[in-house]
Amino acid sequence: MKAFLQNEIQLFFSRKNYLVWIVGALAVVFAYRFYYVTQYENYAQTVLEELEENAKDITIWESEYQRQCMELWGDNSAEKFAHASLLLNAWKQYEQTNIRLRYYWEQAWDENGIRRTVLEEDENLIAIEELGEEVEYTGIFRGSVADWRARMLLHKAYQQSGTEEPVCPVVPQAAWLWKEAFSGNSVLFLIFTVLIILLHFDAWANEFEYATCYRLYILPIKKEWLYLERFFVRVLVSVVCVGSAAGILFLLGTARYGTGGQMLLVISEQGTQTVISIWSLVREEILGMLLYIVFLTAAVLLISFIVKTKMNALMICAAFCMTGIVQTTASDGTGKGIVEWLPQLSALTLLMLLAGCILIRIRED
Repeated sequence: MKAFLQNEIQLFFSRKNYLVWIVGALAVVFAYRFYYVTQYENYAQTVLEELEENAKDITIWESEYQRQCMELWGDNSAEKFAHASLLLNAWKQYEQTNIRLRYYWEQAWDENGIRRTVLEEDENLIAIEELGEEVEYTGIFRGSVADWRARMLLHKAYQQSGTEEPVCPVVPQAAWLWKEAFSGNSVLFLIFTVLIILLHFDAWANEFEYATCYRLYILPIKKEWLYLERFFVRVLVSVVCVGSAAGILFLLGTARYGTGGQMLLVISEQGTQTVISIWSLVREEILGMLLYIVFLTAAVLLISFIVKTKMNALMICAAFCMTGIVQTTASDGTGKGIVEWLPQLSALTLLMLLAGCILIRIRED
């Protein structure tokens, strides 16, 4: 058995796989520098553009509620007038905080001023919380009412912890980068997915293309064990490859921006919002990532065994990957990402392993 394991490890460490890992590591470095760092450097400009759009909305809705107040003045509909007056006052307050935020971001970089103004802006909306779902389409909550409630939870959590709330939530610190990498819907997660596929798409296809598959029937080992042995070896090296790439990412983020472990996040589960530390979420996501590696390796090996040729296996794996991308990018990012799919991934992995063992048992070439 030891000799078979050594043989499987030697088969994996081919020149092709060395090259794939190097390219994958470089892709991680490029994603860090040209996507995440660039996103951080452009964040102030992005905020200013949003504030400009907010100013346009403020002008429109402030005029609308001003008109309603003038029309309702002197009428007997005191309730409607009070409703319109309340919203008009909210928009006027929004206008003032929006002006101050534009000043702080554009002319006088003042993080404390930004924090105070953002907190004031959100606290001003408490007066119209009961009208939330009725008026959230106007954009006064800067998103949905749920978004506003999440921000209020974060404000409170940071105040209780005695930690300053970050002005920029996308600083490429180590914790944030790992949270992105293992989330299930990010550029880094896509890189890891492609890396695993390229490492293993030819795991069984080589046996058939080089006409060496006859060894499956003469080796002094049960064929099912041979399939499982290759699977476990491939899972182990996948974890090592992804882990080393994630380690590079951690070092890059820590060296320039720090670990960022003090950050807090709000997650939504079954309609309930909860504040957790970023490292708590990362730990859960690492568990999800490990199971995802097991699942994806099982899927790629099964495809490689069934289709026999490397090109066909690569094409099918690519289609499989694209389907996953469409589904994961459809996530709204408010939950726990891939962690939510742990039961399904576990069941599918077991089914694919069972299918592989059955196929290698009954195959006759």
